[in-house]
Amino acid sequence: MSTLSPNYKGPAKSTARILVLDDDAEIREIYVEFLVRSGYQVDAAADGQAGWEALQVREYDLLITDHEMPELTGLELVKKVCSSGMTPAIIIASGSMSLRELRQHLPTPTAVALAKPFSPDELLKTVQQVLCGNKNADAHATA
Repeated sequence: MSTLSPNYKGPAKSTARILVLDDDAEIREIYVEFLVRSGYQVDAAADGQAGWEALQVREYDLLITDHEMPELTGLELVKKVCSSGMTPAIIIASGSMSLRELRQHLPTPTAVALAKPFSPDELLKTVQQVLCGNKNADAHATA
């Protein structure tokens, strides 16, 4: 499991509920641990279909999803969420697509793209920006 970075400032005072989706169990656990220690309520799922099912049961303030997943990719899930009328903030991460390419495929201009790899600190900063309404929070911008 991960250790917290020297920049970790303790728990945030937040009631935000976050759903984290990543098919890599170790990465998923690191993100969940870091976000929980930062004061967020976090649920997790291993693929897009399990994430979709979780979204049917509970309302989330933020969806953080990897793009490359079995069953339902992150982009497919985001499209499904948007077309269903659900309104969580969205962060989608990819290690295989450039941010420009990923943004071109997103069905909503409010979704934020992250390029993998990123540190837990970068994730936390992006989460805080997105939950505060910053629509220009894309991280690791690439051409």
